[in-house]
Amino acid sequence: MSKLTREGRLEVMRQFVDKYCFPTLERKGKDYDGEKRGDHFEWAVIPERGVDRYVVLWVHLSKQLFALFTWMRTRELASEPLESRIKDIINYCLILVSMLVEDGVIKLDLLDVPTCFGCARLRMLDVKEPDEWEWTDGKWLCPDCFDGSRDDPG
Repeated sequence: MSKLTREGRLEVMRQFVDKYCFPTLERKGKDYDGEKRGDHFEWAVIPERGVDRYVVLWVHLSKQLFALFTWMRTRELASEPLESRIKDIINYCLILVSMLVEDGVIKLDLLDVPTCFGCARLRMLDVKEPDEWEWTDGKWLCPDCFDGSRDDPG
């Protein structure tokens, strides 16, 4: 294979994430979360031992990173294919980003996430009423801030 251009490299990355990463996140997320609303790794948290969901994520991520390091040293893997390991590393990093956003560690002004103009509630985290939000004058308003009778929140 010839060297990729910058644009070609970006296209390979985009297609890899679209074809392999997101479908796996959607499929496995349902298996892991059960009836929950997407609380990644909550099932394995042991607070009395200092094991929070970030520690659980690290355990899963580090397994994949160590396998990748093995491949880099030996150019061989005994179990899962290399692309599967890379997909899992990317997915765990994407899950980490979502956890950091949810916990307020990453500020939302860095991401294009719909928030309520009135109270700054996240639309993507509003699992009860995401379809009841209103788009008014170029701004999102949650059901608490929009009652249908006024244009401004408050």
